[in-house]
This record gives sequence, C-alpha cells and structure tokens, in this order.
Amino acid sequence: MRPELPSLHPPSKLLLRCLATTDLCVGPISEPLFVTNCMSVVSEYWNICRFASVAGFTTANIFCGVSVLTVTAISVDRLLALLLGLRYKQVVTLKRTYVIVVSFWVLCTVFSAMWFWSSVITLWCGIIVTSQCLVTSVFSYTRIFFTFRHHQTQEHGHVQQPNQTNQLNIALY
Repeated sequence: MRPELPSLHPPSKLLLRCLATTDLCVGPISEPLFVTNCMSVVSEYWNICRFASVAGFTTANIFCGVSVLTVTAISVDRLLALLLGLRYKQVVTLKRTYVIVVSFWVLCTVFSAMWFWSSVITLWCGIIVTSQCLVTSVFSYTRIFFTFRHHQTQEHGHVQQPNQTNQLNIALY
C-alpha cells in the first residue's frame, strides 16, 4: 500500500489556480487582439487598429502582470512553508491569500489604466514591479536551495537514531 501524500495547502492551490487562469486568458483574449491589431495595420483599417491595440495592450498588461506577481507569490509561499514549518498554516491563510490575489488584479488593472494618463509612468511601473518580482523570486529560491543544502549536510554529518523522526522531509517538500 502506497503512503498517501498530503495535498497542497488551499492557499497554494489558490495561487496555482490564479496562475493557470492568467496564462489561459492570454491565449483566447490577448493574442487574438494582437493578431487583429496586426491584420488591421496591414489592411489599413485604422479604427479597428486603435481599438485592438488599446484592448490588446490593456489585457496583456493585466494578465501578464498578474501572472508575474503570482509566480513571485508562489516562490514566497514555498519559502514560508519551509521556514515556518508547523506555523505555516496559521500564518498563510486562505483569506490572506485571497486578499493578495485580488490586490494583484486591482494593481495590474490600475497600472494598465494608467497608460491612458501617462504611458511613461506605466512603463516605469512595469519595469520596477517586474524587477522587484525577479529579485524576490531569485532570493526565495536561493534561500530554499541553501536551506535544503544545510539540512542535507546536517543529515550526512551525523547518524540518526532509528526511532528519531526527521522534522524536515525534503523529498515530500
């Protein structure tokens, strides 16, 4: 009989569902608008071109922005799961995760709408947020790697007693 693996914590499932939603929305929504924009430029239908350009840019900004923020949140979620251990379920709750996911959607929608006011500000906000997300993800995964490596060297450094349980099951993580 196979031991049953625990399922993902509901906040982690929510983050993965949000990522899947944004990635799936890019294909049927943003990409057709981009193709429509390209075809209207070639055909010189300038009214359609303006609409398709604005709609495509706005939806792509929203979906891609939420996607990048969600990937960053997933990396932080994994780091918190590792560092907090048993306290993880008390700190990372479904309600808090919903607040974070909704704030991602609102933030990206506001940044996209800001393009109508100033495209330069929107561009710089995108560069800053994307850079911060990249730095945060790299930090999180680097910290996870070194924490695993530290635990692995500790395990190899001393022999465990047969009835001693391992507090961190790296294979399960």
